[in-house]
Amino acid sequence: MVKEVLAALLLIVLLIAAIFNIGIVNNLTDEITKTVEQAVAAAESGNWNGAIESAEKAVSLWKSKDSYTHIVLRHSQIDTVSGALYDFLLEAYDQNAERLSAAAEAAMYHLDSVAQMERVRFGSVF
Repeated sequence: MVKEVLAALLLIVLLIAAIFNIGIVNNLTDEITKTVEQAVAAAESGNWNGAIESAEKAVSLWKSKDSYTHIVLRHSQIDTVSGALYDFLLEAYDQNAERLSAAAEAAMYHLDSVAQMERVRFGSVF
């Protein structure tokens, strides 16, 4: 009976950890997405300094969570998002509005993909 109770408690702890993980990943991807959108808006209005600052902030936010993301996310996801964010930053430095917008779309797509993969779905449980 003790083993069954411990197993049930372990499953509850894992479920709680999964819920917290989903929240943390969603908050991170949402915050970075908003920062990317701010950079695009700044660039569209001709404020390239603001666009560069926001792009740098997006990369900085992603890098600041390295210790967490390297534990809970697949390394291929990390590499893909990192590459997309650095491409976005490069386009901000180049001050090319059209390519910046495309790079922003790519970065936001990959961020959304990370958030979607972390969500619990019927198919991911059974």
